[in-house]
Amino acid sequence: MKKLPKIYQNNINKNINNNKRITYVNNKDNIFSVKNTLDKIFTGVGYSYNIPVIIETNDKVYDTSIVTRTKRNIFTLDNDVIKIEDINNIIIK
Repeated sequence: MKKLPKIYQNNINKNINNNKRITYVNNKDNIFSVKNTLDKIFTGVGYSYNIPVIIETNDKVYDTSIVTRTKRNIFTLDNDVIKIEDINNIIIK
């Protein structure tokens, strides 16, 4: 067999403390339920801005109506732009 050249390996002389405070949360079910609620709002009878909703995000709770949505954002009647990824729950009043 042919002898391959050695690969450079840097010596690590310090303690490594990466990712000790990071946790993984699987929220695929939550995103799925948010998308289902959004689909129900936009495919229902009538206009979406006539349906009052409460949107709970990581930072704030919005009590408004949804005007439109894009692939990643929701635009509300109060001129707020909310990322769909940040939404924890949508409650239809």
